Parts: sequence; C-alpha cells; structure tokens
Amino acid sequence: MINIIPYCPEFKFVWNRFVAEQNLPFLFYRDYMEYHAHNFKDSSLLFFEEDVLVAILPANIKDYCLYAHGGLTFGDLFYNHQNDAALNAQIIASLKEFFNSHEIEKIIFKPLPKFLSSQSNLNMPIDISCYFNLQPKRQEINLVIPDSKLINVQQRRKRGYKKALEAQLKFGESENWLDFWQVLSKNLWERHNCYPVHTYREICYLRDRFPKNIKLFAATSHGKILAGTVVYFYPNKVAHCQYLANTPLGRKKGALDFVIFELQKYLKYEYKISLGVSTLRKTMGVNQGLYDWKAGFGAIPHLHEIQEIEVKNLRPQNNTFANKNTFIYVAH
Repeated sequence: MINIIPYCPEFKFVWNRFVAEQNLPFLFYRDYMEYHAHNFKDSSLLFFEEDVLVAILPANIKDYCLYAHGGLTFGDLFYNHQNDAALNAQIIASLKEFFNSHEIEKIIFKPLPKFLSSQSNLNMPIDISCYFNLQPKRQEINLVIPDSKLINVQQRRKRGYKKALEAQLKFGESENWLDFWQVLSKNLWERHNCYPVHTYREICYLRDRFPKNIKLFAATSHGKILAGTVVYFYPNKVAHCQYLANTPLGRKKGALDFVIFELQKYLKYEYKISLGVSTLRKTMGVNQGLYDWKAGFGAIPHLHEIQEIEVKNLRPQNNTFANKNTFIYVAH
C-alpha cells in the first residue's frame, strides 16, 4: 500500500535526507525550492510504503495544471534507489489514481537530462508510458562539453583564448558578485530584452546556503570583470553554467572563451561542463549563433524533452489537495 502525503514543513528533514541519499541535484533541497515560494505554490508529494519514503515529486499547481516543478530547471518523480520495478510500478499506479481524483487537468514533467541522471534513478517518461498518454510539449537542446581533453575544438575558440592570454587576463573564482550581476543584467537587457531569472538578492541568498554548489568564475583585467559564469555543481561531476556574461571589452579580448577553457583546466577535465540551452523559448527554434559558439568548444548536443500529460475523467470534488497539511491519500 502506498501513502501519498502532500509536503508540509514537518517533512523538511525527511525530504532533504532523501535528496541526499538519492544523490539528486541540490535544486531539490527545500531551501532552494522555497526561495521563491511566493511565486510558486508548493504542491510537492511524498510517497511512503509503511514508514519508508519510496519516492518524491517536487511540484506546484497553477490553473489546474501540476508542474514538476514550475520554479526549477528540472522536475520529475524520483524513486528510492532501493525500490524494485514492481514497487515503482505501484507508485506510478497510485499517482494516476491521485491525479484522477483531484482537480488536476494536466501535468508537465521536466525529467533530468541523461547527462545528469544517475543509474540508480529510473527515467520517469519511460515508466509512466504504460499509464499515461505522454505528449511532447517542447524540446530544448543543451550543449555539454565531455569530461576529457580529447574533444574537437574549433580554431575560432582557440584564437579567442590566445587573445585573452596575450592580453594577460586572469582567471579564478570570484567573490565580486555585484559587479558580475551588473554586467549580466546589462548584457541580457541589451541583447535579449530580459533580465536574469534570479535577482541579485536571490542569487546571494542561494549562494550563501549552497556555497559548494554555486560559484562564480571570472576573467579579469586589472581587477575588473570582463567576462564570467555562475556555475551550478551537480552530482556525477557535472558543472552547469547557469549564467554566462561578457563585456564589450571582453568580446574584443576573447574573455568568455578564456573563461570556458580555464574552467576546464580548473576542474582538471574531470567534469562534464553544461553550457546550457541554445533554444529560443518563444519559437522553439535554435539560436544558431549561440549554438555555434557552444559547439566550438567540442560541446555535444543533448535533447531535453518536456512532457505533458492530459488527465482524463476527473471526478469533481472539493479542492482537498490545497489543504495539504491535513490531507493524506492512500492508494491500494
């Protein structure tokens, strides 16, 4: 029998312990998930078999749609690695009953990309295909530099790196977050008419709570930042460039090329370096210039598919899911 229990603060320790034991990305710790709780009403679920936590689902609900999770880059149903296939199938079956018995019309999953997934976590879209009618909502292309020196690097990127060396730029971890954030914000506004997803205050809050996972690396000249990247460190030796930014002078001196090459050296070529997506959000087309720049480092494209599920035959009833502190759903 599976007990599905909506998350409440009393489960914070249990939830965080599960994230640690299953070697999940730090995004799923509650302190990260809740930094923007005012924008996303948390509707996460815990799955228990007797007193053992066998799965979690980070989620929020908006307009009768359950997102896993709207405020995070990824979101999925994560299993205890000690589960067997039969128990995972029972979890999914109970989840289907749960969705059909509540005012939820569709669900959107954002599974972990393969380069992030560990072998101990099963892939959600494959598992639920027997229970749900999955429809691709959109696809994103993430480019990732392999964890090896033996990659095909374009001459243009090498020339950029050579310029930076000739200009005697310096590389290293930086604590000058404010200057970088000003460079990043100006860059995004002038080139894309948008601002960073995180405010300066938010990124400082997250950096202070996850100092081993969130770091700033920069190329400097005479102490001034010319280019840099905010790196999220994930399990399985993955370094994800959450933000990349360059200055006009940095472009002339090859500063951002320098940052990527030096980051590889800093990590001793032992990490996969994710350079992020090159997909245009509005049209789902490819930003060819951005794609070519990332591919120039020998980065390999990885397809990340966001899945949408239509929930049929909803039974009308009171919105008991919203009362998550008292509601407990038991599936047989």
